Amino acid sequence: MNAPCSVHQAPSCQCCHARAEQADLHPAREWFTTRYDNVRTMIADELRKGVAHGDVRPEADCDAIAAEIVATIDGLQLQWLLAPEKVDMPALFRAYAARLRAALKP
Repeated sequence: MNAPCSVHQAPSCQCCHARAEQADLHPAREWFTTRYDNVRTMIADELRKGVAHGDVRPEADCDAIAAEIVATIDGLQLQWLLAPEKVDMPALFRAYAARLRAALKP
């Protein structure tokens, strides 16, 4: 297996690996699959805690929102990687998170 991707290379590596992994051809498939499962589960669990505490509206689809959050940050990372001078990833994610928080309020 090739050397692992650096933190800055990870988003583009993920896209390439995901394509190759469709047929289970890439040795990193299990790592990426497990990583995404774990991250989505962690985020969804935190959202469910928010529902239980009354901080998140009860009808929120926590699993879908978790997938959306991961997709958003991965997409922003990839855009930043390709054009860091044009994409202010932290500011864009903060703005997205603020909109999401407002939408999830009960």
